Amino acid sequence: MGQLTIERTAGERYSTNAAAGATVGDMTQQVTLTLPDDVVELLAKKADPSAFVAELVRGRMMGEVVREQLRAAGFAITDEGVAEARAEIERLRKSITPETRAKAAELYAEVMRMRAGFRG
Repeated sequence: MGQLTIERTAGERYSTNAAAGATVGDMTQQVTLTLPDDVVELLAKKADPSAFVAELVRGRMMGEVVREQLRAAGFAITDEGVAEARAEIERLRKSITPETRAKAAELYAEVMRMRAGFRG
C-alpha cells in the first residue's frame, strides 16, 4: 500500500466541472490516505490529484443521493440489484454483432432521411 497526501491551503478554490464553470467551495483540509500502489501511481500522474479525487468522490456522493431518492420513491435499490443490472447490460452489449450495428445504422439513417423530408 502506498500513501498519498493531498494538500491545499485554505482559500484555494477547486472546480468539479471547470467547463461548465461550476466552482465548489474552499478547500481547508489536508487529508492523508492509504491507497493501493496502483491508485497512488495513477494519482501521481495527475496535474491536480486532489481535484481528481474530489470529482470522483462527488460523483459517488451524487450516486448515493440518486439511490436515496429512488428508494424514497418506492424503488428497491440494492447493491445486488445494481450488480445484476450491470451484468445484464454487459451481456447485452456483448450480444451486439457487427451485423446488428450495421442494421441499426441503416435504420437511423432512414429515420434521419424521413425527418429531413418532413422539415422540407
